[in-house]
Amino acid sequence: GIVCNDGCLSCPAKETPAKVHILPVTFQAGDVGGRIERELTITTDLGDGAVPVVTVQALVDGAPADGASARRTPSPEQSVSLR
Repeated sequence: GIVCNDGCLSCPAKETPAKVHILPVTFQAGDVGGRIERELTITTDLGDGAVPVVTVQALVDGAPADGASARRTPSPEQSVSLR
């Protein structure tokens, strides 16, 4: 599976074995603003020795005015660039 330590990143796991996977990552900014850095841990069928950790960085412009939870859909006032 694919896990983020605080749940702001989500990524569906691929079920078909392949040498290379392109994984769509969804980021929910919630009430976080500024630069953030999170880790995705990817478990594969290659065993415990092949568990990559991918660092994802985002720059969040703006913050929700209503103090909504981190699980809400980002508003048009928020923008994110993933690197």
